[in-house]
Amino acid sequence: MEEVSFYAEKARLCVDQLGIDAHELDIATVAKQDIRQTLERCDYVYLSGGKPYYLLQQLRATGADRWILNEAGKGMAIIGESAASIVMAPSINYLAAMDDPTVRQA
Repeated sequence: MEEVSFYAEKARLCVDQLGIDAHELDIATVAKQDIRQTLERCDYVYLSGGKPYYLLQQLRATGADRWILNEAGKGMAIIGESAASIVMAPSINYLAAMDDPTVRQA
């Protein structure tokens, strides 16, 4: 779990103010099957910030990356904030100058 998480709370408040029924997941701690089942119930996906290399590692390890790409291809809205918008790019290699790509822990 990431030490700095104020941004997640702010995002949660915004979603609540919009009256959206949100399902929150920490993909680093939730079982793969639970991730898939939760994502399948969603009309869109909002990914929060954090550490880009760690987030990408967790998305890939759980298979959430493939599911999200597949659903985006079908027209589902995928929203990314901060690191989550970075990992949606075709490559995050440009980020290596600002963040150590070998550090993969939260």
